[in-house]
Amino acid sequence: ILAMLDAPPPPTFPGGFDFAREAFFGSIGGVGFAVGPLQHAEGVEPKVSWIRSALLVVERTRLAATDQILEALPEPTGGVAAALLTGHRSAVPAEQLETIRKAGLAHLLAISGLHLGLVTAIFFFVIRAFLATLEPVALRFPIKTWAALGAMLGAFCYLLISGATVPTQRAFLMTAIVLIAVAIGRQAISLRLVALAAVAVMVISPHVVTGASFQLSFAAVIGLVAVYEALKDRWPRWRVAQGPFSRLVLYVGGVALTTIVANFATAPLVLAQFGCFATYGLFANLIAVPVTAFWIMPWGLLSFFLMPFGLEGFALVPMGWGIDVVLIVAEHAANAPFSQVHVSASPAWVPAVFGLGLVWLCIWRSHWRVLGFAPMFLALVVTFLARPPDVLVHGDTDLIATRISNEEVAFSTLRRGKFVRESWLGAMAEPDAVTWPAGGLALGGNTLRCDSLGCIYRPPDASDTLVG
Repeated sequence: ILAMLDAPPPPTFPGGFDFAREAFFGSIGGVGFAVGPLQHAEGVEPKVSWIRSALLVVERTRLAATDQILEALPEPTGGVAAALLTGHRSAVPAEQLETIRKAGLAHLLAISGLHLGLVTAIFFFVIRAFLATLEPVALRFPIKTWAALGAMLGAFCYLLISGATVPTQRAFLMTAIVLIAVAIGRQAISLRLVALAAVAVMVISPHVVTGASFQLSFAAVIGLVAVYEALKDRWPRWRVAQGPFSRLVLYVGGVALTTIVANFATAPLVLAQFGCFATYGLFANLIAVPVTAFWIMPWGLLSFFLMPFGLEGFALVPMGWGIDVVLIVAEHAANAPFSQVHVSASPAWVPAVFGLGLVWLCIWRSHWRVLGFAPMFLALVVTFLARPPDVLVHGDTDLIATRISNEEVAFSTLRRGKFVRESWLGAMAEPDAVTWPAGGLALGGNTLRCDSLGCIYRPPDASDTLVG
């Protein structure tokens, strides 16, 4: 193939996402695009290992399953179903992706701990319930252990069919540790197991520690495990002592508590990593997560078993009803007033300080654990008070931007550098972009003059002049 390759690009702004770093750890030495069609090299037979052959079979199966899902459901429902079941998000329209992100439901499309946990729980309880109906087996054999091992096998199959992305691999590792604990009769969920999973991930891929996926997933898990460990003695008593209606209220309260804890544990990290936060994400998740857990994913798993017989439509159609509910919730949450909170890029040390406070708050049992709130509060304050740069210059100087007001950023050109421009607007938490004036004009108190040799920019409170 004839292709144009270049070195992986550096961050678009100071402290931003480092594409070159991710490419390095992904064993990618160049990025680019093809300028000609693929041509088969005659007489060359590549040697393919049996592992590679098996992975190719899995990928063909995954693509075939995606095609069946898209044929059974219309857009955008089919695209969301494919994203949930096989990890292919290319069929989700860009408009729906943006709506789901603004509603704080983007985590539902990224197959990770939530999805793998739901799949594992379904396999575990179904297998255990089936074995419990076989009296000779239930009385003579450890069906709980068998169910845990069967659930691990089911989770591994889902890992493969969903694309086995890095976040999914980490989720499977944590799930496997939990299931091993269940199989040997140890406490299934504890901070020790979370720490063990974190250490295993860092040993295998230490570079992921600075990534949003690692930080958000482990922050949410640490917070949830710590809260439910504190409630583990009271929660069963509440369930036994209450009637059916009260148990329903207790369940709704549990979902609300889970959502609040997860949002609290990850909010500053979300702001630091992405620069925005979904205001109504809590309320959207209160509806979307139960619908996903108790309706969408069970029907989705059933569709996998029906696909070999061509009967997947009987499961995918009800699954689509649940997806439509989630999309309606996302639409309302995304279009509500003040649905997004935007902040400028914060210093790189903010996630580390917040994580230190969160861990301190969760691991201690004495009253001085409340000291963990101090660094967490500091990180949150710095996130909201961080001041973005006044001037940004792209590496090859083909794009320059200056902040001229609280709502506008002036760019040297709007005809090129769209990706960099959008990244800078996000980093500066500014919604609008305007073009630099051709002549010497005063904008927002800043003097900016440009000619064929360059530009002179003078902020109103500065004695020095910046020349570009």
